[in-house]
Amino acid sequence: MGDVGAISVDAQCTTKPKNGKYCMRWTYSVSRDAKTGWAGVYWQYPVNNWGSKKGLDLTGHKRLTFWVRGDTGKEIINITLGGIKGAFPDSFMKEIKGIKLSTHWRQYVIDLSGRDLSNVIGGFCWTVDSKQNTGVVTFYFSDIVYE
Repeated sequence: MGDVGAISVDAQCTTKPKNGKYCMRWTYSVSRDAKTGWAGVYWQYPVNNWGSKKGLDLTGHKRLTFWVRGDTGKEIINITLGGIKGAFPDSFMKEIKGIKLSTHWRQYVIDLSGRDLSNVIGGFCWTVDSKQNTGVVTFYFSDIVYE
């Protein structure tokens, strides 16, 4: 979403993974093809579903956990769960804005207790804003899990 031409991913990054051999490295180049001033990626079910189809029923899950770190420790990212509209909208939305990353892996836990998880399309989303970041923004994700 946003400045898609300025996003790159290495889904099998071997640079200091949290667990195992790989992690995901995402890069947003604020100066390259950055026309809208932000970029982001939604993990959706099914793929490319912007509310035209039903999502997953994740009723019973209590939390989402993920690990993230930045390349320099100055990166600021936003996380969204749910929030997709349409004929079959997400049944919930949770946002965490302005997460300042560290160069060390840090686990985040998002409590989902009491949330309606009966229709989850947007399972996980990150966004980066050029107002909060400059140059090249590189960050890493590992172990994104609904529990």
